[in-house]
Amino acid sequence: MHLLRLFLAFIAGVLATAATGSLWQTRHNLAAIEQLGHEVPAGLAAETMLADLLGFGPLFAALAGMALLVAFIVAALLVRALAGQARYALYALAGAAAILALLAIMGMSLPVTAIAAARTAGGTAGLALCGALGGLVFATLSRPAH
Repeated sequence: MHLLRLFLAFIAGVLATAATGSLWQTRHNLAAIEQLGHEVPAGLAAETMLADLLGFGPLFAALAGMALLVAFIVAALLVRALAGQARYALYALAGAAAILALLAIMGMSLPVTAIAAARTAGGTAGLALCGALGGLVFATLSRPAH
């Protein structure tokens, strides 16, 4: 039962990261269009966000999932070494670090920045916060029952 809880918590953390990251990415792109002086009607913005959730979201979930798996294993070792102290902070930090590492690896591997939001410091920070949220979701749902 413990492994099932960990697995489901991991999936929830990945989905939280991917969904918020996808929405952040879309909002970032729409804001760039608006800065060019083009109006983006609310209906079109909502439609675009949904399309990106369904289109970009699964790819981002797969990539983020690989990064989060490594980060959460490291965080689990640190949580164990610290006897459970700072659990939430460590998993949030692990989630943010995972996304930053993912973006750095993608930046070194690809000729262009594949995720447009990562082209700015604010966009990158927002994506890292999405990873931190995923870490908090995982920390909460995987917490041992006492």
